[in-house]
Amino acid sequence: MTTPVETTNGVKRRDFLKVLGVTGAATTMVGCSSDQVEKLIPYVS
Repeated sequence: MTTPVETTNGVKRRDFLKVLGVTGAATTMVGCSSDQVEKLIPYVS
């Protein structure tokens, strides 16, 4: 008999998706923060 994917060693799909979701949520929180916006290129006078 073959073994199911979940019983083999390594990262399980469910755990991988959990980590992916947490990483995506953290990235969204950092990217959408309402801190003061800094100008990348200052105006030239």
